[in-house]
Amino acid sequence: MNWVAKVASHKERIYFVERQRSGKSAFFYIRVELPKEQAFLAALKGQQKFILSDYGEIIASGFSNPSDEIRKMLKEKYGFDV
Repeated sequence: MNWVAKVASHKERIYFVERQRSGKSAFFYIRVELPKEQAFLAALKGQQKFILSDYGEIIASGFSNPSDEIRKMLKEKYGFDV
């Protein structure tokens, strides 16, 4: 089961998305513009594969847990702690 959390809100929303990729747990922080948010949420609930970047900008990604560098960037640029 995928875990998704809304972690900030402005004119867009930033979501944390976790997926299995190449047998590893991968994470993505994606900035979704409000007009695309409902379609993005529907895609997350669906069983079809989809491309995250079709719904917004991937602002950070990696495997396992976010690095200190990513945490710092999210704090400085978007104003929230991870």
